[in-house]
Amino acid sequence: MNLSELNQLNQLRLDMIEAKKKFDNSAIQYAIDNCGYKKGDVIEVNGYSFRGKMMAVRSFSLKFDNWKSQYIAVLHGVVLKKDGTESLNQAETEIFLGVAK
Repeated sequence: MNLSELNQLNQLRLDMIEAKKKFDNSAIQYAIDNCGYKKGDVIEVNGYSFRGKMMAVRSFSLKFDNWKSQYIAVLHGVVLKKDGTESLNQAETEIFLGVAK
């Protein structure tokens, strides 16, 4: 492999990293725009250990379910105690956004 080929590979790697950053930023913005909630909202947890408890939304992510070809907004937050104060526990809630075509 000569120097020119190595430079091309390196440029492709850098382009891939930049494209991943753009995708991640766009995915998070899509999740925020389409899930119906915003940071600070108090919602019911629908995931695992804390199902049914309330949480305060702190951040968002987007994942893709390959089996169902569906995008899912994942809302991350802190579980609230019965008196409404924050506990030390973290939780997440998933919201199905739509089927990819």
